[in-house]
Amino acid sequence: MEKKTILTLEQALTLPYATERFAQLGWRVIRIETPGNPGQKRPGDPNRYIGEDTGIDDLHAYFMAPNLGKEAITLNLKKEKDQQHINEGRMEEEMTLADSFRNLSSFILTLLYLIL
Repeated sequence: MEKKTILTLEQALTLPYATERFAQLGWRVIRIETPGNPGQKRPGDPNRYIGEDTGIDDLHAYFMAPNLGKEAITLNLKKEKDQQHINEGRMEEEMTLADSFRNLSSFILTLLYLIL
């Protein structure tokens, strides 16, 4: 199987575990996390702060296992500048975008669009 790059917007467990399998196979997996709100004490993926403390401030046990071998970048996708950052990166190399925030109906419509 040809190794590729996956840009991922993920949270909770299903997609993080799925993309972790690709990281184990040698694929480049890049997590996109939000910068949080001004003054927010704990920005990024809330799962960073769940579970046993590992001694690293934002990497608690619950978060670490499904995210080993992944890169992480912080982007605010509400800002056009950060949206362009993704588009430019996707053009430089072949990338796949995965996210766990769409509801099922929009996923099905996207899938149908790609098939048809």
